[in-house]
Amino acid sequence: DVFINGADVWAATEGDGLVHVRRDEVFGWIKVGLSSEQGLPSQKIFSLLPIENHLLLGTNRGMVRYTPN
Repeated sequence: DVFINGADVWAATEGDGLVHVRRDEVFGWIKVGLSSEQGLPSQKIFSLLPIENHLLLGTNRGMVRYTPN
């Protein structure tokens, strides 16, 4: 699943967790991967739902609310 919000692109992946990509004027494309090492319950994310200022993530271990800062 993919969610695009202005310059931010969020992607749910089967094995790499939640991927956040953003275009920076100086450095170009910047990619950050969020997975179980960063506190998510699983690296297998199959669904994204943006709600107000956070993302609701569907994983193979349940639902997670992620608030980007």
